[in-house]
Amino acid sequence: MLDWIRERCIEDGDCWIWTAGCTSRGVPSMHKNGKVVGVRRVIAEYLGMAIEGKKVTTKCGNKRCVCPDHVLPATPVALGKMVAKRTGYASFTVRNKKISDAKRANSSKLTAEQAKEIRESDDRLIDIAKKYGIAAATAQRIKAGKVWKTYGATPFSGLGAR
Repeated sequence: MLDWIRERCIEDGDCWIWTAGCTSRGVPSMHKNGKVVGVRRVIAEYLGMAIEGKKVTTKCGNKRCVCPDHVLPATPVALGKMVAKRTGYASFTVRNKKISDAKRANSSKLTAEQAKEIRESDDRLIDIAKKYGIAAATAQRIKAGKVWKTYGATPFSGLGAR
């Protein structure tokens, strides 16, 4: 079975890059018993890996790689975490700003101006919390920049403008 799969690949470093058909999402696929199945899933079954309820991905991150050494069965949660780590998607500033704006619009006690006042205040956290009707821990997190972050301006935003 592995020889048949290897014949349909080209080597790129340690990876076996699948040159035959793929699904619309770019996942290497083949026909087996009259059905279209994922090549990596076939390899994982052949190698005796536990794949029930799991997605079969690669350790290397190459979407078309089907090398048996790179095949990795993973739960959907683990796969999501791997993809997030590889792509860095969760750290995109624009994405984080949209999420933050949506949450603030629906459930925030404060406005952006109040958060700015809290950050700039020299008062004690307890006094700030009483003034704005929030917990002292929330006031501390605002002052520390952990919540109510300002996404618009960066220290470098004005350097290019002249």
